[in-house]
Amino acid sequence: PRTQKLKRPFEFIVSALRGVRARVSSEIDVVDYLIRMGHAPFQYPTPDGYPDVASPWTGTLLWRWHFAIALARNEVSENIKVEEKILIEKAGGVDGLAASLLGRNPSVEEQAAIERSGEPLALLMASPGFQWR
Repeated sequence: PRTQKLKRPFEFIVSALRGVRARVSSEIDVVDYLIRMGHAPFQYPTPDGYPDVASPWTGTLLWRWHFAIALARNEVSENIKVEEKILIEKAGGVDGLAASLLGRNPSVEEQAAIERSGEPLALLMASPGFQWR
């Protein structure tokens, strides 16, 4: 069986932005988060590039959660706007949004957590299921 890989910070941010259909006018809007997650663009000291295994990135989870919450609350940048209610409506409800973001239907445990959450979009993007590719 194929093993899952943790998304690198760049992949996480891009998948979150794509998942909420955000339009980004400048990379400056997200580069600070990349730096905080240890994935500063073009800064890896050796030509082989940033690691493609999970262990170097598991320490970045707190900043991933911060980004997910900030994105859902429209606090990343004044240039990035997310309309959570419209996303949920277009997805046919919170379960549809979860399926869209996770690439699968949410588990029973995930559904229960989403229902308890006052911020389903932030919870979904911060969830373990969204961290893996």
